[in-house]
Amino acid sequence: MQNDFLLIFSFFALVHLQLSCTSVGTWFEEQHIEDRAARLVEDSVSSDEGVAEAKLAIEENEKLCAGVEPRIEKKLTSTPHMKKLEAERATKIYLLCPALNAPSLFSGMLEEGAFAMQHSAWRIASARPSPEMAGVIRTRISFALEKDQIAPLAVKEVADAVRTNNIKEGYTFARKGLFISHSVAFAHAMIALDARQASDDLLTYLAKTNISDIKLKNPLPIDKDIYGLIFDFFTRVPPSFSHPNFAHIYHFALAADVESASKARLFILNLADKAPIRLATILARMPSDLQLAFIKSLNEEKSPATRSFLEKLRVITSFPEVKSAIKV
Repeated sequence: MQNDFLLIFSFFALVHLQLSCTSVGTWFEEQHIEDRAARLVEDSVSSDEGVAEAKLAIEENEKLCAGVEPRIEKKLTSTPHMKKLEAERATKIYLLCPALNAPSLFSGMLEEGAFAMQHSAWRIASARPSPEMAGVIRTRISFALEKDQIAPLAVKEVADAVRTNNIKEGYTFARKGLFISHSVAFAHAMIALDARQASDDLLTYLAKTNISDIKLKNPLPIDKDIYGLIFDFFTRVPPSFSHPNFAHIYHFALAADVESASKARLFILNLADKAPIRLATILARMPSDLQLAFIKSLNEEKSPATRSFLEKLRVITSFPEVKSAIKV
């Protein structure tokens, strides 16, 4: 019986020892993670090499995020005079992790008010969309609209945040942001938030370009990314025929910038298959020299839709020279 007691005692002693060793081992592992996280944060904020090292480390061991996230959050909200580049590096590392506290961090960075924080704060907002994040953004842009203080927020990162958080009420803000900043990010936001309204508003934006500039300037005085995005989008959601600036598209189709002209002309020809009479009616109201120039630009086009469009134009136009120029 004494031997049985000794065996039982030894068993429990071994279990207790194993549990103690496991606890100590866990403590050492956690402490190692904390120490390494602290070093990674300091190094990554200081240099691009540190960012690269932190990225590799987090990819190898996601547990590091438990130590990285709170340290980054503290740096971004309580470091006076933090440089813009340092904030950008810290943000890169922060976004490698789940960033569960992103909405409160975003709000805290904006409250900090430092210019260095603004772009990084909005980058976090766009990369970590959520209902909570949307609520904070909605408050910010509503205030900007109310106080007519849109210009300071008319930057790509803000447009991306409004789009990724799907803030439908942010459409007006995005439209005004495009006209202020001429950033393609705001055009993307408009399309994502309200495609039908965006089609007409983007045509209004294009029509701000002087006709003389369209005729003479190569390249066009419009950002090529915006121009390309708009006409690609028009093929899916065309602007209203009743839009007061619809005829402007014909001017773009005859632009000195050949690449830009081809995009506008392709849009017209694609639409001609569906609405040849509407398109011909709009062109027929324009000066005869422009009608003749557009007809000439279609010399290489022999599709049924093009022929149908030209036949309708020949009937509708009031200019004899235009009628005689149409050979179909």
